[in-house]
Amino acid sequence: MLGAAVVGLAALVGAGVYAQERKSEEQPKPHEAQADKTADACADCMKQCAKAVRHCGRQLADGKKEYLKCLELCADCMEMCGAASKCCRWSRTATTCWRPSAIRW
Repeated sequence: MLGAAVVGLAALVGAGVYAQERKSEEQPKPHEAQADKTADACADCMKQCAKAVRHCGRQLADGKKEYLKCLELCADCMEMCGAASKCCRWSRTATTCWRPSAIRW
């Protein structure tokens, strides 16, 4: 009888803790809206860089070799903006994310 009471009590406490955890997950985090805006801006930048990479590629195909450096720069920018967008989205669910301010010079 005592064992059943303990199991029942543990189930009630566990359900209460689970409900509390879910409630805290549903509450918006203070910087969530800003993180979303920043991630969206970085994603938009990445799309524009992708368009520039395609443009430079077409120019290179036409024999305009001076577009090679521009293509490389746009490809690098596209990669950085994509990484920044992912970091902003990821930081909402994780406790830490790489930040330039975290680097000690």
